[in-house]
Amino acid sequence: GLCDPTRIGTQSFLSCMSASVTRRGGDSVYTTAESPLFSFCGRHCEEMGVAFLPSQYPFVPAQDIPAAAIAGRHGTLRWAGRTFKPRYLKGTLYILSGDDELITTEELLRRGSELALWLCGQDGRGELILDALPDRYFIAEMDAEAALKDTDWANGSAAISFTCQPFARSVREDTTSVDTATGTAKSAAISVSGNYETPLAFDVKNMSGSVMDTATVETASERFEFSGLAMDEGETLSARYTQDDLLLLAITGVDGAVRSAMALRTTDSDDDLMLHPGANTVT
Repeated sequence: GLCDPTRIGTQSFLSCMSASVTRRGGDSVYTTAESPLFSFCGRHCEEMGVAFLPSQYPFVPAQDIPAAAIAGRHGTLRWAGRTFKPRYLKGTLYILSGDDELITTEELLRRGSELALWLCGQDGRGELILDALPDRYFIAEMDAEAALKDTDWANGSAAISFTCQPFARSVREDTTSVDTATGTAKSAAISVSGNYETPLAFDVKNMSGSVMDTATVETASERFEFSGLAMDEGETLSARYTQDDLLLLAITGVDGAVRSAMALRTTDSDDDLMLHPGANTVT
């Protein structure tokens, strides 16, 4: 086989698929192909008729650490504000056929075109989920050239590389809700899974029966203050983050119309509302 599935104890850790493959114009090279699978942009390897043999998993990202050497002192001094660089998933994609027959060159190129649309279509960036880690996804894209070959694998293969943003994200959001009255503050506990801080996304819905002009949302270290909201009953103030981690603030009306609330945040600091792994309090 191409590889054996990794096991933790007695539990299989990687999902696998099998297929008979033959070197074009030669004898059988592999009798089975057992491969970790993934989905990308909402479509799975099996749906696309391919297997994937990884050569590199995303692990520890490179870091830019603010530090400086000072004459007469050993080592370096550092301060807060480190940033993380992308990680990479690399390997070879193998095109599979439903029987033992070799696909024709025309079929190979047609399949290759379909795979290129899957891997690079739309804006090229999407959610990458490994079958071995179904509870999280990476924001990823293919930004390196990949050549389709039929020399090492009878039905066509390509070495590919996904550039993954440094943090995997949970498929399931950690959520909480709280009801409060006008002019009063109320806190709610929220537990965050994972091992690094994450920005808070929130909805504040006006259920007061009157116009809401101000709102405050805060965590242990930062707060967002808003004024001039002019939100009617039933309208919702929302904070969301794009795939590029850009903050979007908007008000959604009862009719579904959306207007920006970016200029209505009056907080001096531009820092995000961050939650830390484990227990947090949101007010």
